[in-house]
This record gives sequence, structure tokens and C-alpha cells, in this order.
Amino acid sequence: MSQLEHAAEGFVSVAHMAEALRVPGAALPGSPFKAGSGARSDRDLVPHVDARELDVTAARLARDISSSARRVIGLLPAGPTSDALSLAEPLGRGVVMLDGRFSVVLDPERRSVPADAPSGGVAIARALTAGVVLIAPNETMRPGAKAEGIKQLLGVVRQREDTWRAVFVDLSGCALPGELLDVLPLFDGIVIVGRSGKATETELRRSSARVPSELNMGVVLLD
Repeated sequence: MSQLEHAAEGFVSVAHMAEALRVPGAALPGSPFKAGSGARSDRDLVPHVDARELDVTAARLARDISSSARRVIGLLPAGPTSDALSLAEPLGRGVVMLDGRFSVVLDPERRSVPADAPSGGVAIARALTAGVVLIAPNETMRPGAKAEGIKQLLGVVRQREDTWRAVFVDLSGCALPGELLDVLPLFDGIVIVGRSGKATETELRRSSARVPSELNMGVVLLD
């Protein structure tokens, strides 16, 4: 296993999922990826997440995910004012609170990545909070290669599939109909993300119509 390379904004270069789960600040208490951990019960693995800190909508959706078989969830912005990544972090915290396993957020477009982030490996990662890890590709994806890029990131995550409960993928880069169609088979569900007071009814309806009914998990409006 290669050494973690510390960089700006807490990002590190990773070659394996196990490395991503060792990012400082991300490890679950008692996790096998944390030095010195002994035998613990499943309850001991759950980091402290105060339910009062969770948005009601995020908490409800996290509960729905935890009680279902859905694991890979796409977050599809309804328009340019909608930020899918801002929903991913509270959703991830909610799932960690309910299930006690990691949540992973994938940023295929590198929207959260600073210019001086590390290179090398297959991806870069940083902790969003205890139990929630953000992973992005180590370089910007080529136009027309969105599906392949997301598949590669999911391949990194699936190296340790037993350790995480849910993966949330920002689909901001899939604005064109063909791009979304290419990635739909990778997902167990899709959530439409809108900005309250900004996203129009037309945008929300159009986005919902792009998602097959069996994958459509509804619309979430962010404040």
C-alpha cells in the first residue's frame, strides 16, 4: 500500500479504497483502519452524529436509503443553481448515524478539488466528516468519458464494499441526455436536487422525466 500524500484542503492521493478510509478525520471510531482499535461492538463503530444537526429532508431520505437495498445513489441537479454536493454530506452523515458504516461521496467533476491538490494514484480523497469520505478522480475527465470516469471511481470504492453503506455521486456533469443515459445502469437510485426559490417547475419536471421511474427517488429542494 502506498503512503498517503497530504495536500491542500486535506486531500490525499490514494491508490486503494483502504487508503481513502484512512484519511485523517474520516475513520469511524473502532474502525480496522484506525491504529490501536480493539474488538468493539457494532454500536461502538457509529460516530457521534447528533440527529438535531441533520436537515429534516436529509434525515428522511437517509432513513429511506438505510431501510432499502439501494447503495449507489446519483444526485442529479435540476439546473445550474442546484448544488448536488451540498446535499451529499448531510445525507452521508445521516446514513452513518443509522447504519454505522462509511458513506462515500464521489465528485467526478472535481468541483471540490483545489488547484494544488495532489496527483498520482487512481483518485484523491478527503474527509468531509467522521465516517464520510469524498473521492474525486486524479485528473479532469475527458468530454464524452463521463461514464468511464464514474465507473473507475466506483471501482475504487468497491475494493472495500463491506465497509460502506452508501455512495452518493454528483451528476452535475451529466447535463446532456446521452451522458445521463450512459451512467444510469451504474445506479440503484437517482435523487433530483433543486434550489428552493431558484429551480423552476419546468426544470424539476424535465429532470424527473430523464430518470426511469424505477430509479427515481423524488425531488429534494435545498434552502
